[in-house]
Amino acid sequence: MNTEARFYNGVSSASIPVFVTNDPQNQQIIVEVAEGELPLTILYKDIEITHSESTLFVFSFGVNPKRIIEIKNKEFRDEFLKSNKSNKGGILYHRLISGGMRMYILFTLFVIGFCALAYFYLMPFLAENAVELLPRSFDKKLGEVATAQLIEFEDQDSLASIKANEYLKEMIPADAHKFHITIIKSNEVNAFALPNGEIVVYRSMLKKLKSSDEFAGLLAHEMSHVNNRHSVKLMAKNLSGYLVLSLLLNDVNGIMTIILDNANSLQQLAYSRSYETDADLSGFNLLRERKINPNGMVSLMKILKAEEDLEIPGFISTHPVTSERINYLTIEIKNNPYSYNPNTKLETSFQSLIQSTK
Repeated sequence: MNTEARFYNGVSSASIPVFVTNDPQNQQIIVEVAEGELPLTILYKDIEITHSESTLFVFSFGVNPKRIIEIKNKEFRDEFLKSNKSNKGGILYHRLISGGMRMYILFTLFVIGFCALAYFYLMPFLAENAVELLPRSFDKKLGEVATAQLIEFEDQDSLASIKANEYLKEMIPADAHKFHITIIKSNEVNAFALPNGEIVVYRSMLKKLKSSDEFAGLLAHEMSHVNNRHSVKLMAKNLSGYLVLSLLLNDVNGIMTIILDNANSLQQLAYSRSYETDADLSGFNLLRERKINPNGMVSLMKILKAEEDLEIPGFISTHPVTSERINYLTIEIKNNPYSYNPNTKLETSFQSLIQSTK
């Protein structure tokens, strides 16, 4: 396609009438300046669009001097925008604004989709990783706040708690000081851990256990949640909107304040499938380090499975269902075997704990 145009050579302020030809095949525009002179050949990639609308199309090329061409031909402009494959000089922007209502709708849908993806995936990812900015001492502070709000006024079994902590000291002598167990008098079959290493075990859960190895498996799982900072990371993901803003502002204190203000929700947090699996497998490694029978963790899962009223298929559950956990732990034990011997001290300590609950 060719058309008349006005040419500014960058030397004189006056415009020169020219004739321009679009050459899509060679990705160039040819400018016939004057009769007898060689035409100018301008590659698409060297063109910078400065104005684009139906009545006026302006682009520049060159550096010193910078030359400008003005075209008043909508068909020429549309053909150039459509055929330009260089994606340089603002071509994408001007192609978008010249695309009409259809292009605006597509662009709007793209923006909405991007924002949705950012909100549900990118922001939680950034917030979870923002936890690495927080010192471990923050976990202790958060756990202390949560302990005061969640279990301070619960009906605690003091004797059983003492016995449970004696068991813990026998199980992990070097690291026992990092954790503390509280036994709560409750009919609920449950246990959870807070970021400061406070492990809460409901007495009905304790009474379901039949061996020391099962209790060791339970503790190894909960300790792994603490060691891997799962509670803090999950809370950060749940509060991602606030946390990402604090992260962008480099406001670490703001992150800490937001999380602390929501410490009372720690008990209600439902760990994701990946966190639960991580805690199971990390717990397995802890048992291996202490030469404790890992089959106790599998037995624990079977106890939990018996308590389930309804097993939800794994692909729609936020947690790995118990049967899946039994399967992958069994495979882990088979693929990574290690030797262990019955630990009479742990078994004696466990039996003393059980007797204290009667």
